[in-house]
Amino acid sequence: MTALRPSSSSVVSSNSSDVGAPASVPASAHAPVPARAPAKFSASTSQQIWTWFQHHNRTIWRTPIATFFTIALPLVMMVVLSSFIDGSVQYGSDGSSVTFQDYYVPAMAAFAAASATYTNLCVSAALQREQGILKRVRGTPLATWKFFVSSIMSAIWLAFIGAVLLFAVGIALFDVSLDFSQLGWLAVFFAVGVSAFAVLGMAVSNLASTGQAGSAIANATILPLSFISGLFIPAGEIPVAIEIIGDIFPLKAFGEGMRGAFDPGLSSGNLWNLLLLVIWGLAGLFFMLRYFQWVPKAERE
Repeated sequence: MTALRPSSSSVVSSNSSDVGAPASVPASAHAPVPARAPAKFSASTSQQIWTWFQHHNRTIWRTPIATFFTIALPLVMMVVLSSFIDGSVQYGSDGSSVTFQDYYVPAMAAFAAASATYTNLCVSAALQREQGILKRVRGTPLATWKFFVSSIMSAIWLAFIGAVLLFAVGIALFDVSLDFSQLGWLAVFFAVGVSAFAVLGMAVSNLASTGQAGSAIANATILPLSFISGLFIPAGEIPVAIEIIGDIFPLKAFGEGMRGAFDPGLSSGNLWNLLLLVIWGLAGLFFMLRYFQWVPKAERE
């Protein structure tokens, strides 16, 4: 059987009747297409910060040399020197003095905390920039401030571990006298000090094009300052001209603030030392936020 087909005339007539008429289009096709919402993390802000905080912690603990210089080295120096050196340490023009252990334990705790924040973040930020990690982070939906907060929190946590460990060993082994009435000031100085050194470390990392350069810059600044700020050498044995230079920088103010919990005689300078730390912290925060580099130097040139 032959299939029935429409005649050509009927086809022509039907086509001719539709000339100039719009084609039949479903009504749904004319409906406006809603704009696609931007992709968002399903995790909350605190979860995102916590995830990056854990990542930074794993990175630090998987780098033995960073852990050694941050925690082990100050602890070894404190134990060795406190075991072989006895007597009192004189500091200041008024002839104030404390035992060597009461002076040296908080000084090493201040050095460990500053290294955990300033040195650690300066080196890690420079290395991550060199490897292109910061560039990839910048390209993700992760907010910039969350990256900064998680990095700084991780460094502060490491500083807290180092300082508590040194204090605990000093009190247990060397009978260091802690003035519990000054614990409030100690907590304030620690929080403000490590925050200031953390943002300074992130800011100074912009001067380094590689991780090795970041390590060199960090150590070339913090080690000399440790000598002229009275951490490695008692303040009373530093020449006056050099001591004045140390008064400008935040490491001496941080060291004296930490020592204040072991020597109430230093409490008179608490407000000035705290103000100096705040000023340096605000300066570091400004330069970190304003000039922080995410892209390796080779790609910027």
